[in-house]
Amino acid sequence: MMVTMTINQQETADFSAFLTAHNLNEWFLAKDHGAYIGATIDGAKWLKYFQGCNPDKSADFYDNARFKFGGDDFGEFFPSAAIHKTASAGGYLKLKVRPTKISLVSYKPTKFNAEGVS
Repeated sequence: MMVTMTINQQETADFSAFLTAHNLNEWFLAKDHGAYIGATIDGAKWLKYFQGCNPDKSADFYDNARFKFGGDDFGEFFPSAAIHKTASAGGYLKLKVRPTKISLVSYKPTKFNAEGVS
């Protein structure tokens, strides 16, 4: 099973600004009380939950997170450079989580003309 999350341009810019403002060189992917990505320091936090895995918005967050990521809690850390690079380019990020691999893909959204061709 693969679980994905898209971080849009504004979210990427906000995340980069948070990391910069707090001089953080890494961010995390976690599954504990829900499943999410983010960064925290001294009570300040920037978090984005996977769909259906936010305890404040989904009564089934526990079961959803367990189904998507398994039963054990975990945390993985990543360097902030990809967030900053994508934000400076005005791009989106797609996080892909598989049982044995986590990947982060940066891309620029495309605009379609009236005929649907870019």
